[in-house]
Amino acid sequence: MTVRRVFGAGPFTEIGRPVTVADSEQHGLVAVAGRQGWRDWERRTRLSPHVVGLYDPRDLTCRLLLRSRFPVHAVDFHPRLPVLAIGTGRYDGGFFYKGQLLLWHFGSGRVVSALADTREIRSVRWRRWREGRVLDLAVAPADEEELGRESHTVGYDAMLERDDWLAVRDGEISWRELDGPCRESDDPRDETRAREHLEALSAGWREHGAVWSVEALADGAVVASSEGGAVTVWSSVDGSRRPDRPESRSLLGSFTPDGRERPEGWTALPVRRALSSYVTGVPGDDTVRWVAVADPDRDEPAVRPLFPVAPSEEAADLTEIGAAVELDGRALIYATSWSRTGPELDVDGPVADARHSATLVTRRRLPDGEVGWQFVVGAQVLALEADAAIVYLSLSSGLLVALDATTGDALWTHPLVVAGLPSTGLALALAGTGRLLVGTAEGRVADCAAPARGDLTAYPGAPAEGPVFRLVPPKPAPQRLLGLRAGSMLGRATGFLGGGTGRLGHR
Repeated sequence: MTVRRVFGAGPFTEIGRPVTVADSEQHGLVAVAGRQGWRDWERRTRLSPHVVGLYDPRDLTCRLLLRSRFPVHAVDFHPRLPVLAIGTGRYDGGFFYKGQLLLWHFGSGRVVSALADTREIRSVRWRRWREGRVLDLAVAPADEEELGRESHTVGYDAMLERDDWLAVRDGEISWRELDGPCRESDDPRDETRAREHLEALSAGWREHGAVWSVEALADGAVVASSEGGAVTVWSSVDGSRRPDRPESRSLLGSFTPDGRERPEGWTALPVRRALSSYVTGVPGDDTVRWVAVADPDRDEPAVRPLFPVAPSEEAADLTEIGAAVELDGRALIYATSWSRTGPELDVDGPVADARHSATLVTRRRLPDGEVGWQFVVGAQVLALEADAAIVYLSLSSGLLVALDATTGDALWTHPLVVAGLPSTGLALALAGTGRLLVGTAEGRVADCAAPARGDLTAYPGAPAEGPVFRLVPPKPAPQRLLGLRAGSMLGRATGFLGGGTGRLGHR
C-alpha cells in the first residue's frame, strides 16, 4: 500500500491540541506535548491521545513522535545529554494519582519509565548549573487521603540526582526519592502560551481535530469532518482547501438513511453504506442484544429484529458492536470486542497504551444472520470499509488489514505511515477501485493506493520467528462452535495483526 497524497498536512499537525512546549538551542529541537482529538476520543478508540513530538525549528518537520499513557504535564530538555524529561499523570477519579516520569533518549529512541511505582509528575526541571545532574520534580501525593481536598493542587518537591542520566533504568527511582517538602503544585500546563509559541514559529499553524469521517465527492474532492463539527474540503487537483459545500455535510452524515426516528429502547447503529436504518437492543422478554432494522414507514416507529449480536452462545460476551459496514443489502460485517472478561493485549514497554481488547470481525448474511466467516485480531477495529471484493480494517495498533469479502482470508496488512511517522486510522472510505481514504487520529487524510493483494509476513518491529502472542477465547470452545474456519487466523497469525510485541491473556 502506498500513500499517494496527504490532505491537511502542516506544521505541528501530529500533536493535535498543544498543551506545553519546550525548546533547546543546544539540541536544535522543539518539544511539543499535545492531545489528539477531543471529547470521547479515548472512550471510542481505547487509545491514549497524549503525544509528544520533537520538531526541527528550521523546517518544523516532526522528527520523532511518542505516545504517552497519561496526560503530559511538563517537558524539559537535559542541558547536555540527548534526554527529554516528561512528567505525566492524572487523578484516576476514585482515589489515586497515577502517572510516569519518562526519560526519552531521543538520540537512540529508547524510553525509560524511571519510577518504581505509578505517580503523577506535575513538573520537571533540569538544573543547568550542575551540568544536569539534578532533576527537580513536583510530585502529586500517592492518593487523596494524604492531603485531603488539597491533593489536587498541593504535592511534594523532589530532587533527583544522578551522575549519568543515560544509565537510569526502568523502575529505578523509588518512592523514597520522591519524598520532599509540600508546596503548591497546580497543573503547570499553559495551553494559551503553547499556542502562542507555535504561532510564533509558524504563522500557518492551525489546530486539527481527529478525523471521524471522510468521503470523496463526485468531482474527486475529499471532504472530512473532525471532532468538534469542523468540515474541510480539499481539491483533488492541488490539495488546497476549498469552501464547504451543502452536499459534503449530508454525505458525511449518511452512515444510516437520514430522517428516521429511532424507536424507544433501541440504540442507533452507525453502519457504512447502509440501505436500512440499523439499531441494536433487547427485544421483548429476551435477555440478549439483537441487531434490528427500524421501519420508517409506520405511524409508530417499529423494529424488525434480525439476529443476536453475539454470533454464538460461546461468544455471548460479544454484545457491543464497534465499526460496521453493509454489502449491498446482502451482508452485514461488524466488529465486536471482548471488553471485560476477554483476553487483552498487554504490550511490553513503559509507554504504549497497554490494554487493547481482542476483536472479532464477523460477516452475517442478511436478513437471517447466517455466519459467513469470522476473523480475530489482537487489537480494536476502529473503522471498516468494503466493496464487493475486499473488506478493509483499520486497527488501533496502526495497521491496515485487507480481507477477502467472500472468504474472510487475509489479503495483506500494512502499517499506516504518514509523512514518515506511524499513524492510526479512525475513518475509511473507498473512492474508486484501489483508492482508499484514511482519516487519521492527528487530523490528516491519507490518500492511499490499496493493492488487491500484498504482504502478510511482516511490519516494522515484527519478530522474525513469527507471532509472539496468541488469542485465548474468553470461554474455551471448539473453533467450529465459534464459526471459525479451519486455517483461520485464530492463534496462527493474530500476533502480527495485534501490532505490538506483547502477550494475550486474562487480566
